[in-house]
Amino acid sequence: MKIQLFLCFTSLFSQSLFAQWEALPMPPGGDVQQLMTQNNRVWTYCSNRNYLSDDQGLSWQRWTLPDSLEARRLWVSDSLLLAISNRKFSNISDDSEEIIFKSKDNGDTWQAVFYDTLHQYDIQAVFGAGEYLFLLHNNGLYGNFLYRSADNGAGWQKMNVGGNGTGDILLSGITAVAGSLLIAKMYLNDDIGSPITYWLTSSDFGQSWEPLKYPFLHDEYELYAKENCRVVKSHVNGNDIYVSFDGGANFTKIADPCRDHFFFSPFHNTLFAYDTDCIYRLDSQNAVWQAEQVPPLPFAYLVQTDSGVLVAGLHGKGIWRKQEAAIVWSI
Repeated sequence: MKIQLFLCFTSLFSQSLFAQWEALPMPPGGDVQQLMTQNNRVWTYCSNRNYLSDDQGLSWQRWTLPDSLEARRLWVSDSLLLAISNRKFSNISDDSEEIIFKSKDNGDTWQAVFYDTLHQYDIQAVFGAGEYLFLLHNNGLYGNFLYRSADNGAGWQKMNVGGNGTGDILLSGITAVAGSLLIAKMYLNDDIGSPITYWLTSSDFGQSWEPLKYPFLHDEYELYAKENCRVVKSHVNGNDIYVSFDGGANFTKIADPCRDHFFFSPFHNTLFAYDTDCIYRLDSQNAVWQAEQVPPLPFAYLVQTDSGVLVAGLHGKGIWRKQEAAIVWSI
């Protein structure tokens, strides 16, 4: 009897744990390699063809760039969508050019803003901030370089990010946080041990940089930053993290709910932490992680639309969604 009751309870618990998640039809574009959302539209970047959904994943429609080009990368950047595609010059040659496209209307129309016909750049990322466009170019041995365009991609200016590109000072990545604020992750090679990690910040669209000074942020930590949210987590001792909902002015030390997880902040005062088998939500007013139901299979991607719907997916395995109220706290 005890065994039967236990099995019954376990079954009911398992059903309730996954009950809110609804299996969605898979977009027929091959392996889903990324999920993104902007203004309640969900975007998939797939291995063969790309699809989008205007009903939070209930149905999918094909999307391409002008001239039926497929996007090989897509970025949601503030109010912009930015994409990259390769176009061959002919069917009998492998020669091609890389094109950056921009959309101001959530992907309804696209504009080509830059043609890299001469293959000047190994483009790792494209983003917008204010009236500027930025691209991150990988230079191999000398790390990444940041370029800025003030004329919608017609010309590009190399930006000096703390003296990067010398071989000793390397730019790893750039985060467009909000408005004119950028944060750069840097490496310092001293030819003695492992590279030392540090961060720089710019409040003038990358024109000048200064050290990012959080009292506990140093080489052993990773930083997540988006709008007013900051998360600092040690990759050596990952038991605690530091969270700020006021742009880094004040931090709260909170126990880490997951293992090797990812963060995203869909709204100003809400933070999600997730791994392949867990989802936790943190709101600024209670500072306590709330466990969320998880999809029935381990997942790799998690986004939340403006209407509050959570959408999760895994390479080739499935896509699910769960309705959740879009709570926005005011402080």
